[in-house]
Amino acid sequence: VQTCALPICSEKNYATNYIKNNNLNNIKIFGPFNSNTTLNIIKKSKACLLTLKNEKIFSLTIPNKFQTYLYAGKPIIASVNGEVSKIIKKKKIGFVDKAEDSELLKKNILKLFFNRKYIKNMSITSRRFYKKNYDINTQSIKLLNIFKENNE
Repeated sequence: VQTCALPICSEKNYATNYIKNNNLNNIKIFGPFNSNTTLNIIKKSKACLLTLKNEKIFSLTIPNKFQTYLYAGKPIIASVNGEVSKIIKKKKIGFVDKAEDSELLKKNILKLFFNRKYIKNMSITSRRFYKKNYDINTQSIKLLNIFKENNE
């Protein structure tokens, strides 16, 4: 399995050293890039990886990268707890395991890699979910309708 990573600047040195020290030759580090370049790279990928620490605060949030992955219409392989985990499971937009469980994460990566039929279905579902729940135009209309209802 060939893996590419786009780490946040603060993580790049750690990730590069970890990969080198553990002889992980199938992982390549790129970036950082601006948001447009990052989105273009994500659109060319088969799936996206989302990991969050096993801490309560991270179980309560929906990170921007989750929304970016949905916008790109990509299946999400996640190692997270809480809200994002619930969404991925309920909407069937990827595979999810509990935060910081590397064995389950590995299993889910391989599940997607060896069952490519999931990619197309999850990609379509992911993009639809984005349009319904995060698209700026959709959300603007919902907000205007709330204002309209409150003024009546």
